[in-house]
Amino acid sequence: MRLHDEDVGRLIGSGKFDRFVKPNYGGLSVANLAPTVARLLDAEFNGTELKRDRLAEAEGEVRHVILFIVDALGYNLLARTKEIGTLLDSAFPERRARRSFLTSVFPSTTSAALTSISTGLTPAEHGMLGYNLFLKELGSVVNMITLSPVNDRERSKVFDLGLTPDKLLPHMKLTESLEQSGIPTRFMIRFELKGSGLSTL
Repeated sequence: MRLHDEDVGRLIGSGKFDRFVKPNYGGLSVANLAPTVARLLDAEFNGTELKRDRLAEAEGEVRHVILFIVDALGYNLLARTKEIGTLLDSAFPERRARRSFLTSVFPSTTSAALTSISTGLTPAEHGMLGYNLFLKELGSVVNMITLSPVNDRERSKVFDLGLTPDKLLPHMKLTESLEQSGIPTRFMIRFELKGSGLSTL
């Protein structure tokens, strides 16, 4: 299974450390997904889109977009796991879909990457920099997945303590842009993650 190996070779080792992949926010990053999806569906959304050659087949009228995210499923795992490649090949024949290598964000934590996918912003722009962050409004270190202080087992406790989703993440999200354009969106998420802190943003 080839995933634009020429991009992989160019991006790996592009920093001072061998085998370190830097985010490519100029069109090859997960942060470029939201602006691209919005454009494909004729919705307004600011941000840098994916490079046009990544979606050459999608030019023209697009009625549906499926964005399927698997946390921690990186290029190295795809490249060495034949079963995953076979599954993707059978689910998405070459004539119907295209797979392309994208870089994650830095830091490449779940909370940072998912927020970048949702907002089209880099972690430095949206502020979700890591798994645990100190929120000065609460005077506490907060788990950014559960959105509760690290010593609290409840979910979304920050909202009980006075923060709102808009204060925590005051940026336009792809779903908001699509809804404003009259485009319905649907989420499928593991049941145990439904209503979890980060999923409410």
